[in-house]
Amino acid sequence: MDLWVVSKDGNALWYTQRRDLKPEDPWTELRSEFDELHYGEGPIKTSTLWKLDLNTWRTKEIYDPERVITYFDVTPSGERIAMITTPDRRLFTNEGWSRVDILETESGEVNTLEDTLWRDEAPSPYGWLESPSWSSDGQCLVFTVGFDGFPPEIIVTTFGDEVTSQRVERPEEVSFRSAPQWFHGHDLVFVAEQHAANPLIVIRSVGDGKQGEYEWLSAKDANIWSFSLPKIGNAIALSNATMTRTSQVTILEHKQLRVVADPNPHMNEWSLPQIERVQWQAEDGTTVEGVLETPKGWTKEDGPLPMYVHLHGGPTGMSAASLSLSTSMRGFLPSRGWALLSPNYRGSTGYGDTFLIQLVGRENDIDVSDILSGVDAMVERGIASYTIVAGRINDRRSQSGVKCNSGYALGLHIFNLILHQGNKR
Repeated sequence: MDLWVVSKDGNALWYTQRRDLKPEDPWTELRSEFDELHYGEGPIKTSTLWKLDLNTWRTKEIYDPERVITYFDVTPSGERIAMITTPDRRLFTNEGWSRVDILETESGEVNTLEDTLWRDEAPSPYGWLESPSWSSDGQCLVFTVGFDGFPPEIIVTTFGDEVTSQRVERPEEVSFRSAPQWFHGHDLVFVAEQHAANPLIVIRSVGDGKQGEYEWLSAKDANIWSFSLPKIGNAIALSNATMTRTSQVTILEHKQLRVVADPNPHMNEWSLPQIERVQWQAEDGTTVEGVLETPKGWTKEDGPLPMYVHLHGGPTGMSAASLSLSTSMRGFLPSRGWALLSPNYRGSTGYGDTFLIQLVGRENDIDVSDILSGVDAMVERGIASYTIVAGRINDRRSQSGVKCNSGYALGLHIFNLILHQGNKR
């Protein structure tokens, strides 16, 4: 079993299983003739959709798309199933080859949504489709389209006399950290990304080509990692972190947070880092922001610190201004006497569409420059001092140094570029 969804009435479990599909290509006859060999490109493991009756415990195969089902959701009535499918399990097929298929469970008819809105009319035709979800009346379907290098999009399709899709306008050009969820009818709630924070936002009355006003449900500097919406009332359960604590379970109501569970009370006795947002000017005058962590109680009067630069990957991502204890060394090195800078360089989410797309066509250029400008700013402010920049000895001597980590994926690539460009500064 790969994916599963319990029906709204609790009487059925919908799930997917894998099935081998033998591809038809120029090597088909050879594979058949020499079937004991192991080929690099063998059967494709596609998906089949099944239904388990939780009253009789009988199973039934519902649909075999001869594709991979990466996400699916079922309407409350069980009449329709929305599936995001790809040709196979290779990761890149999610980008541009994914599509939205709608299965009518009574007739077995399957229709693929017209994709002009998120393919031909999008900034890139290679968006990654994710997270389909039906509204409580089954009339509207929401899903997201993610890009590397362009702002993400929220798409809502309304099933009425005609099937129509709309691009949801993102308030204040926010990106989103979580998949949108329907709330009280046709309101959409999601965790946004804005200025190194992850606040909760709602867009009212979305569907049929329209959308209403938006409202911040939490403080705009909150860092919310996950949430659960109630069926009745407005109290929302959250997992959220702050600059002084890792995630706690809280209840959000009327923009007020109430802690109901703290899984790490022992952290009250730890020497945790001081965390703040910092800004600096890039070489072209653009304001760039990052997250700075320093040891507890440290002040500039104590002198400069060795500094570690943490790079988020993506590049379509963001480092949040909250306490984090991770293998990226956030939280750990500051507790051992280091400063740690997490730059949200050009191409990062949460700073508007222009800031994000300025990286397109200038990769390995302004992103690296933004990071090195941040390092220079921290040195000028007496937070760090040059001895080692990006792993090399600098000709400026001091008792401290600046080091850069390799990050993940893109972060590793940027690290190599910093090794090169840092030597020129």
